[in-house]
Amino acid sequence: MIEQLYNSLEKIGYIHPLHPPLTHGPIGAVIVAFCVGLGVLWWPQKSFVKSSYHAVVIAFALLFPTVLAGIMDWQHYYSGAWIYAIKMKVGLAVLLFLLLSAMLIVGKIPNIRPSVMRLLFVCCLFNVLGLGYFGGKLVYEGRTPIATEDLFPG
Repeated sequence: MIEQLYNSLEKIGYIHPLHPPLTHGPIGAVIVAFCVGLGVLWWPQKSFVKSSYHAVVIAFALLFPTVLAGIMDWQHYYSGAWIYAIKMKVGLAVLLFLLLSAMLIVGKIPNIRPSVMRLLFVCCLFNVLGLGYFGGKLVYEGRTPIATEDLFPG
């Protein structure tokens, strides 16, 4: 079934993995939640907490299609091999699910201390940075781009 999907996409000209474009959704939403959550430090208004909570909701919703596409790409391009970077990404994805779930629960508690939310924001931020790092290792590890003769080092 997965092969049929990739073959169908290839017929219309799409030959790339499905996972990388989807990663921008949850990662971007986590970064927005972190940045907006920092706004509470300077402007302790309820709207910043609510806005960052909404970004967490978006990150949580977008996590599922992103993980599904990652599993499909892993099966298609890596034949399901348990290489180190994949193990790390699976572990970090599970941790991100747990962190976002905790934020969804904790964010509904009235009068929650902002320091609790900030700690969760920081944990989520470092988590998505780790996911991006190991994703980059999968894509770029040991590859040097080939420069044509018309390109000069600068």
